[in-house]
Amino acid sequence: MKICFILPSLSKKGPNIVAADIINSLVSRKLVNKLDVYYFNDSDGPEIDIGVVPKKISFFGGVDIGIYDVVHTHMLKPDLFVFVKKLLSFGVYKCKCISTLHQIDMINLKYDYNSRLKALLFSLIWRLGLSFHDKVICLSKSMRDYYVSKLIFSDVDYVYNGRDFSIQNCDNDLKLKTADGHFKIGTACLLTERKGLDQIIKVLDKFPFVHFYIAGTGPYKSELENLAHNYNVSDRVHFLGFVNNTLSYLKDMHAFTLPSRGEGFPLALLEAASLGLPCIVSDLDVISEAFTEDEVIMFELDNLKSLSDAIARCIVDGDTFGVNVESKYRCCYTSKHMADNYLRLYLSL
Repeated sequence: MKICFILPSLSKKGPNIVAADIINSLVSRKLVNKLDVYYFNDSDGPEIDIGVVPKKISFFGGVDIGIYDVVHTHMLKPDLFVFVKKLLSFGVYKCKCISTLHQIDMINLKYDYNSRLKALLFSLIWRLGLSFHDKVICLSKSMRDYYVSKLIFSDVDYVYNGRDFSIQNCDNDLKLKTADGHFKIGTACLLTERKGLDQIIKVLDKFPFVHFYIAGTGPYKSELENLAHNYNVSDRVHFLGFVNNTLSYLKDMHAFTLPSRGEGFPLALLEAASLGLPCIVSDLDVISEAFTEDEVIMFELDNLKSLSDAIARCIVDGDTFGVNVESKYRCCYTSKHMADNYLRLYLSL
């Protein structure tokens, strides 16, 4: 089987990381005869590590997708690239085209563009761009159910994300300092309103011994800093900036939180689960589908009383939740599980 992946860039971001894990698992286990990776844009930061030499292309440049059995795209630009290729050469290409959707378009794009109108416009363009794909893969059943009635022609299925993490040689060099008796809650994400970090800051005053550590950068940082100041908790909200080795940073935490208002399938949650960290999470469909209430501590989104109860429960019963969530991760959400599911899907086309 000959497969190519088409990515927007090689930037070390969620969708590309997922693609890299699929690629590396297929290549390292020699499960395909040929695998090529193409990308469009240069990166301005850390890049994904893949076991093949990637090739940069232009949108109207020369890559003959017809030589492959399967073409697997990720994100808008690669999806539109396949749409244009097949539109201009209708009926010529016999390859099977698959796209993995990493988000629910309207929910995520509304926060990205801060405009419902722009979100709707780009969502419609994206959905049109998927109309020549043979299969569209979502990250959960609930996400699949959302898209089934919204896409033209495409067959829609789902595959859960999976990741492997090595805890060797990941000593924490951040030297996080808090006094004995403090409870450290950490998170790692792009700082946007969609990530819901404001909710944690708003309840910190109820837990004077809790410190909140935020790894990541983004456009919402100043708003979060102002919020922490207004709630008089600035001394307990720590902005760490970009952290290269998230795993080493999370090892120093007592708990992880994902208070997000919208997710595809959160990789940071899998990272925390692999360490056996108790996880305080908002009750998004994708999370309640992937984990039970015995494995993660869920709270009702934007309900501060519910969030406070979840933090209190984590402080008391966190060890039990940590054991349970790590067991679920190792059973269901490793890179091998994900890659095997994609390989079965390729072979079924």
